[in-house]
Amino acid sequence: MSSFHLGQKNVTKPPAIAETKEEPTDLYLKNGLRLIIKPSTTTNTVSMYGASKTNPELETAPEKEGAAEVIEDLFSYGSKSLDRLGFQAALDEIAADASVGSNFSLDVLKEYFERGAALIADNLINPAFPEKAFKVVQKENRFTACRP
Repeated sequence: MSSFHLGQKNVTKPPAIAETKEEPTDLYLKNGLRLIIKPSTTTNTVSMYGASKTNPELETAPEKEGAAEVIEDLFSYGSKSLDRLGFQAALDEIAADASVGSNFSLDVLKEYFERGAALIADNLINPAFPEKAFKVVQKENRFTACRP
């Protein structure tokens, strides 16, 4: 660390953060997914962000407005193989932060990325959508929609 003098005080300057000079890699996979990879050497964390193209205004049946919001909220209730608490416990085991739905993300240490990505994929491909949760989420969304 270097230091410099500022008036009467000796101030320590923090070390410079390493910058990655590499450009992102932009790929299209055979299944149509677009994958953008931006390497970084400043952390041992891998961050993954994704979004699926949706248009609730065009995809929702007449008089079923709000269905997209209910479905989005139901993703947090886990998958067919892991219920809500099991999904959260599995994320906790690898110290991961994740969100699921039409927009999804994962932040996890690189050694646990494969497990974290598998959890996200399972949740998105095999969502549980439990009946009890549907009723709760539907009621919450109705209440939210009615608020000024």
